[in-house]
Amino acid sequence: MTLQAANRQMAEAPQSGIETRPRLSIQIVRHAQDLKQHRDAWSDLAQRAIEPNVFYEPVPFLAAIETLSDLQSFMVVLVYAEPEKKGRLGDELVGFVPFGLINGRPFGRLHRYELYHHL
Repeated sequence: MTLQAANRQMAEAPQSGIETRPRLSIQIVRHAQDLKQHRDAWSDLAQRAIEPNVFYEPVPFLAAIETLSDLQSFMVVLVYAEPEKKGRLGDELVGFVPFGLINGRPFGRLHRYELYHHL
């Protein structure tokens, strides 16, 4: 099936009025203190993880960035989704992606980041 045929088929399909994809919002956090405000949602995400990573859980991660790195050398991208279940209050954290500044220095006028790694 070509892309045009697939698009035509989707356009002709009856609309149910139900949105199937959650709306996402992204927050970028650059300071440990700001990251602590997301601790409850972050802990919930860690408990729901298909493949847990203890180093990305709140307690070890916060300890690592506070003791092992310059607090200006990291950023975390948090992805929140609107709740899929009716009656649930607030958005649900669905993504936690930490980045570390490469070599602690900006690249020209741009900062270059890579996924954050522990020792």
